[in-house]
Amino acid sequence: MTESHADVLARARARVTELWARVSEKRTDAEQLQERAVEQDKLLATFESELAAKSSDAAAAAAEVAAASEELKKQLDAAACGITTLSKQQLQEVRSLTAPPPVIHRALALVYCLLYPEYGSQVAQLDEVPWKQRLASMLKSDDLVTKLKAYHQVHETHPLIAFPAIVALVERSVKVPADELKTVKTARLASSKNVAAAYAARLLRRSKTTPVGYTDGDQSDASAVSPSGKSSIVHRTPLADTVAGLSSRRASGSSALLGDGDQLTIEAVTFASQAVGAIFRWVLAQFRYAKAVETVANRGIHSASEQAEAKKRLAEQAEAACMQQRVNAAAAFEQAEAAHEMAEEAKQVAQAAEAEMTTLETAVPEMTAISPEPAILEIEAKLHESVDQGSVTVSCVEVEIRDRVTFGVGTSSMSSFATRALTGVAKVMQANEGLMICVEGHSLPDEDERLSSERANRVLEELVTQGIPRHRLRAAGFGANFAEGGDGGGATVEFSVIQEISIKGNVQFSPCSSNLTAASEPLLEGVAALLHARPCLRVRVEGHTDNAPNWGCSNLELAEGRAQSVVDALARANVDESRLVAVGFGDKLPKASNSTSDGRSKNRRVEFHILQKETVRSLQQQLDGRVDRAGMQQLVRTATGEGGASLALSIRRAAADVLRRLGADWGVQRLLWVACRREDPTTCPLAIVPEDCIRRVLLMYFFLGCFQP
Repeated sequence: MTESHADVLARARARVTELWARVSEKRTDAEQLQERAVEQDKLLATFESELAAKSSDAAAAAAEVAAASEELKKQLDAAACGITTLSKQQLQEVRSLTAPPPVIHRALALVYCLLYPEYGSQVAQLDEVPWKQRLASMLKSDDLVTKLKAYHQVHETHPLIAFPAIVALVERSVKVPADELKTVKTARLASSKNVAAAYAARLLRRSKTTPVGYTDGDQSDASAVSPSGKSSIVHRTPLADTVAGLSSRRASGSSALLGDGDQLTIEAVTFASQAVGAIFRWVLAQFRYAKAVETVANRGIHSASEQAEAKKRLAEQAEAACMQQRVNAAAAFEQAEAAHEMAEEAKQVAQAAEAEMTTLETAVPEMTAISPEPAILEIEAKLHESVDQGSVTVSCVEVEIRDRVTFGVGTSSMSSFATRALTGVAKVMQANEGLMICVEGHSLPDEDERLSSERANRVLEELVTQGIPRHRLRAAGFGANFAEGGDGGGATVEFSVIQEISIKGNVQFSPCSSNLTAASEPLLEGVAALLHARPCLRVRVEGHTDNAPNWGCSNLELAEGRAQSVVDALARANVDESRLVAVGFGDKLPKASNSTSDGRSKNRRVEFHILQKETVRSLQQQLDGRVDRAGMQQLVRTATGEGGASLALSIRRAAADVLRRLGADWGVQRLLWVACRREDPTTCPLAIVPEDCIRRVLLMYFFLGCFQP
């Protein structure tokens, strides 16, 4: 064919225009990416400022937590100061009482409830706590003072917070002035004499009688001093007689000692016993601590530590977002640079095309055009010719083995049940003498990929023990690739029937060499025609030898070299070498006995096997790009098996599915989908057909060749 000079020139000008348009497009893309990079930088700066603010807030919250914790610690330590001076003798004097006054009994009962909160939460009245069995035993304990000092350190959650019933018990039993919760004096009373005298006067005013033996002034000093010389239980003195006289009257004396409403007060407890008063101040300190925590919780703050943790989380989130923006900005800059480079490359190509167009404008008016690539019809015609002449033949696959063998996770050992399951596969192969199968091993994504090959070889050896010739079996390990749904085939072994490409004659090589003879290359033309007509095919080229020794290399190396020589010859015939895999087996898979020359001749062979899973994968990859009309025609011929090359069912099914997903013959597909999804089932029979059935109908539609692009 010839092409006029004007046509060539017009085509060149159109090419130059297209290239300059591409340059402009790439420059626009680069500018947009540059703007996007700048925006990402601005967003990055915003996130960094927010991150700094969050970090500052987190630091401030941490400082608040530290200050609050220190203040609470000081309060609890101050409460413990009053009990550090208690001696065993003071506690013994209190414990020796057989019938202690109610004020002492109830004050110590509160202490017991705090030390043993599980018991205290069940106490309704302080008088219920037995003196001898529990309170006296508590005072007898050698480490009572140590327990009280370390109380807030032992408990992870304060009992007054964990047991609200104890808080209610304290509130019912203790009268704490409002100002007592604000200003707490942690030291012991400076002068017990003034307290005793003041309280005696208060008791006298309440009783409205002056007890016999009461005197003012220094005569009351001995009322608060024990015989040992230390402040302890009030003994029988004029003031003690007054208290005893008041307490002997059940109706008035008891209430006068306890205070209003039978509630304990610090003055009443201290007056009764300074040792118990010191311990009672510890109870009040714990109560104030619990109320302070409760107040913070009621205000919705919960705790400063939670605030700090929340701000810390916000800071971490801001930092993560900041890092993501950095990555986005870097990617945007890289894309902008790549777009600039592509624009420069397109510019250079456009300038070269302009130079070529200038050359064409000054060239001879008429010239011979370069021959175009062979059309799809010519390629199909050549395949038909090769098939009709017997130069190439594709074996017919009439069997599909759907059995599979399952293995345990992380192992290649077969169970007895799996061994029995292979009996069915062996029977199928024995019933079809020419059948060859590939044992395909799979593994889980988190397993070692070598397990897939070990499993496949294990099943292959089991089939050999059941009488299947080794040359009819192949084993392949796919790891977690070529999985159902793309998620991994699991710890299984599957079986696929090998479809073989046969040629007319045997490929010959020079003796002890991998060099093809001159007469062998024409034999490969039929294979090349098939591969040109079906570009989806992926083929394994196998080299085999007899067992005769060779000089300079092993039989395995010789077989690999011969398989590679065949691949190189097909590559010279314009077949993409990436579609071919060269494998050498040496003398490991003989088809006949090597004891005769005829048998050795049969064993020296080259075989072509279609790789089904790889072929299906190449068909599915067409969904990622644009398929032109010629590509559609090749997909149709692959799905229908036209041209004398009927491929395996799995390959044809994949081609039909690609046609369906590409929207081929969309008019028909649309009618079926609309009827299935939108029509009224009472008026349209297709409306009751499930979508899966519609997909199967469309596969059969393309199988039968109803669509012709």
